[in-house]
Amino acid sequence: WASEELIGNRIDFVPEHEMEKTKDAVIRTLNGEQVFIETQRYTKDRQILDVRLNSALIKNKDDQIKGLFALSRDITEQKKAQIALEESLDHFQLLLEAAPIPITIYKGKGKVSYVNPAFTDTYGWSSEELMGNRLDFVPKHELEKTKDAVTRTLKGERVFIETQRYTKDKQILDVQLYSALVKNRDGETTGLFVLSRDITKIK
Repeated sequence: WASEELIGNRIDFVPEHEMEKTKDAVIRTLNGEQVFIETQRYTKDRQILDVRLNSALIKNKDDQIKGLFALSRDITEQKKAQIALEESLDHFQLLLEAAPIPITIYKGKGKVSYVNPAFTDTYGWSSEELMGNRLDFVPKHELEKTKDAVTRTLKGERVFIETQRYTKDKQILDVQLYSALVKNRDGETTGLFVLSRDITKIK
C-alpha cells in the first residue's frame, strides 16, 4: 500500500486465524506492555507474510497516550529456511533410527547425546541410561588406541579402527569403529559421531 491509501484509515491486513492473537497483543499494549509476537500479515495483493511484531504505546511528555507504535519485521524467508531445516533434521533422524549399525553422538566432554536403536540392541544399555552421561565400555587394553582415535578425530581426521568394546553385561565385542566430527552450518564443531560395527562372529 502507498501511504496515501492508509493515512487516516484502518489497515485490513490481519488474516482471520491471527485475529485473536492480534486483539490480545493490542490489549496488552494498551495496558502499557511492550509486546513481541510472531504472527502473519497480508500484503495488498493478499500474499501472506510471516512477521515478528513489536508494539508499544506512544506518550507525550505528560505521560498521556497519543498513539500506538508497531514495528513489524518480515521473517518469511527465515521461517521457510527454518521449516526446511526441521524437515532435513527429521529426515536425518529417520535415517539414524533406521540404520542397522550402532551409532553414537557425543557432545561436551564425551557425554552421550544420542544413540540409535541398533546401539541399544547391540550393547544392552537403554538410551535413557546413557543420555548426558559418559559411556564406560572401553576395555583397559583398548584405552590408548581409543584415546589416539579421539585425538585424531578432534583434529579433523576421519578415523577407522578395529578395536573392542564391552556390552552392558561385560561381554567383549570385536568392532570396526568409524569416527568423525559433527559440525553445524557455520563449520563449528558441535560433537563427535561414532559408528561401530560388531564383527565378533567374523573375527
